[in-house]
This record gives sequence, C-alpha cells and structure tokens, in this order.
Amino acid sequence: MKVLNFFKEKNNELSQIIGDTEELKSMAQTLFSQSEKLNQMIGTVKESIEKSSSASHEISATVSTTSSAASDLERTANQSLESMEKSASARKVASEFMKTVESSIMELQNSVNSGLNEISAIVSTMGLIQEKSKMINEIVFQTKLLSFNASVEAARAGEYGKGFSVVASEMGNLANLSGAVSKEIDSIIKSGVEKTKHQIQTVTQSLNKAVNNATTAIENANSGRKEVGIRFNELNQATALTNEKAKQISVATKEQALGVSEINKALEEIERTTHQLEQMAKDNNSSSINMDELIESFSKKILLFAKKKNISIQIKQTEFDFHAAKNAHIDWKMKLGKYLENPDGTLEHGKVCKDNLCVLGKWLYGDGQAFKHDHADLFESLRLSHAEFHKIAGLIIESINTKNFREATLLLKPNGEYSRVSEETVSLIDQLQKIITLEKQYKKAN
Repeated sequence: MKVLNFFKEKNNELSQIIGDTEELKSMAQTLFSQSEKLNQMIGTVKESIEKSSSASHEISATVSTTSSAASDLERTANQSLESMEKSASARKVASEFMKTVESSIMELQNSVNSGLNEISAIVSTMGLIQEKSKMINEIVFQTKLLSFNASVEAARAGEYGKGFSVVASEMGNLANLSGAVSKEIDSIIKSGVEKTKHQIQTVTQSLNKAVNNATTAIENANSGRKEVGIRFNELNQATALTNEKAKQISVATKEQALGVSEINKALEEIERTTHQLEQMAKDNNSSSINMDELIESFSKKILLFAKKKNISIQIKQTEFDFHAAKNAHIDWKMKLGKYLENPDGTLEHGKVCKDNLCVLGKWLYGDGQAFKHDHADLFESLRLSHAEFHKIAGLIIESINTKNFREATLLLKPNGEYSRVSEETVSLIDQLQKIITLEKQYKKAN
C-alpha cells in the first residue's frame, strides 16, 4: 500500500522519467541516423578511393608505357646519331673522291692540251717541210731550166757538145723526178696537215665538251653534296635534340612514377582510415540499436509497472506527433538491420508494405486530410514517398524471408534505395511539420 501511495505521489516524476526515456530514445535514433550518414559518406569516400586507385593504376601504366616509349625513342635516337656519323664519314669519303675525280679530269685536260700542243708543233714543222718542199720545187724548176739551156747550148756546139747534152738530159730527168717526188711529198704533207688540223679540232671540241660536261656534273654533285651536308647537319641537330628530349622525358617519367607511388601509398593510408571509420560507424550503429532497445524495454517496463499499480501517467503530446512519426520511420532501419542478422519470421511482408497501418499512414488518410487542401503538393509528395518507403521495406522483408539476403543487403546499403526513400520521407515530414507549426503560431498570435 505504501508503494502504491508512493507511485501515486510520484506520478509527475514518473511521467518525467518516461519523457526523459523518450528523449534518450530520440538521441539514440539521432545517433543511428548520424551513423547512417557517416556510412553513406564512407561509402562515397570508398567509391572515390576505388576510382582514384583505378585512375592511379591507369596513370602508373601510362607512365610505364611512356617511360618504355622514351627509352625506345632514346635508343632509336642514339642509333640515328650513329647512322648520321657513318653517313657523315661516307659523305667525307665521297667528297674526297669527287675532289680526286675533279683533279684527275683537270690533269687529263692538261695532258690532252699538252699533247695537242705537241701535235700543233708537229703540224708547224710539217708546214716548214711544206715550205722547204716548195723551195725544192723552185730549185727543180730552175734545174730544169738550166738543163734546157744546157741542151740548147750543146746542140749549138755540135759534135763537141754531145756529151754535155747527155748530161744535161739526165739532169733534166733527175729534175723532173725530183719535182714529181717533191709534189708528191707536198701533197702528202698538205693532206696530213689538213687531216691533223681536223683531228685536232675534233679532239679539242670533244674534249672540251667532255670536260665541260664533267665539270658541270662535278659542280652539280658538289652543290648537291653541300645541300645534303646542310640537311645532314640539320638532321643531326634534330636527332641530337630528340635524344635530349627523350632523356628529359625519361627523367620526368621516373619522377611521375615516384609521384604515383606516393599517391598509391596515400590512398592505401586513406583506405585504412576509411575502414577504421567504417568499423566505428558500424559499432555506433550497433550501440545505438542496443541503446534504443534498452530504452524501449525500460519504457515498456515502467508503463507495465504503472499499469499494474493503476498509476496514471500523463505524457504531453501534440495533436499529431510528427517527431514520433519521424522517429518511428527512422527505427525501421534498425529493425530491418536486426531482422537481416536474425530472420526470425516476426516481420511480415503483407503488413509492412501497406502505407495506411502505421501512425503516419493513419494520419495521412485520416485527420491529415484537413491539411491536404492548403498544402496539396507537399502533402501528396509525402504520401507518395511514404507509400514507396513501405513498399521497399516490405520488399526487403520478403527478400529476407525468401533467403535472398544479397538483394536485401543491396537495398539496405548506405547509398541504396531504402536510404534514399527514407531520407526523402523524413525530410518531407520535417517540412510539413514546420509549415503546420508556423500556421498554428500565426493563428494564436492573431
């Protein structure tokens, strides 16, 4: 009897305790909600780390490929330099050969000119012989004339001049023979001189033409050789520059490889930290669920005890407790998580999937209709979101009951469909509550 009187006297204190447990429960739910948000953030960070890690591996592969290409380029450039050096040596030999050919042609031209000069001297000598032959012809003519005069004088002398006449006749014959030989020599020399002059002219023209052609060819070859030399020098400079750039690329890729290695180490460290945070978030989830269950159990025990002792407990409530409705829907995440861990068959898909059985659903299809006219868009958005919430919650329960745990886990993951529609529903509850509260305050003020 004393205990009964004690609880009757302490009705207000007991009501306060119930209120405090409700606040503790709300705090536990808030902690759970924050843990869920942390889980979502960690999920996003993990995805970013995975993408960054993948990108880092791609960069590393690219750097490796670039480094290999730079090494190949440097090797090719070195081979090109060696080829250029060999080509330069070959050009030098070719240049020396061209100079030798040019010198040989000049020597040949000088030798031929010298031979032509000697032939010209012979021609001049033959000309002198021809002149002497003419003089012999004159002498022969004079001898013949003297022989004729001697014959005339011998005839005048009669018998005494016969012997002299014979001598004169023989002298005339010799003169005739000498004249014939002299004419023949003159003809031969004249023909030889003409042929020699013609041959000299032909040889000179051919030689000049050949020398001119050879000179032109050598000049063209020298000009081409100089042009090739210029191009080879330019190519040599370009190859040397390419070699230098290849070395710079090789050094840069090594530095990039070191940078990528450091990035990978940093990503691994971030990943380790993320795993630790994820574990902490899971621990917080578990702790908040346990706390919520303890508070719920404690509240039920107090209410049961008060009921047994016929103690009336007054708990202040608004016309519709939006806060309680919001927390009830937040609680579903904990319930579903626990049910996934221990599928004992206490949750039924057929009941949970209906959106008009919970407190908020009854209000939406009952007393809440009074607010539908003034806030049609927001009210309808909340109704549809709330219906989708129960549909997905029912789908999760059905997946668990049919042992399709993978599907249930995917729906319950931090960035899954359930989290999306749950956050949307809670946000719409908050918005409607604020508007209704402001309207009530305005009506009271006026």
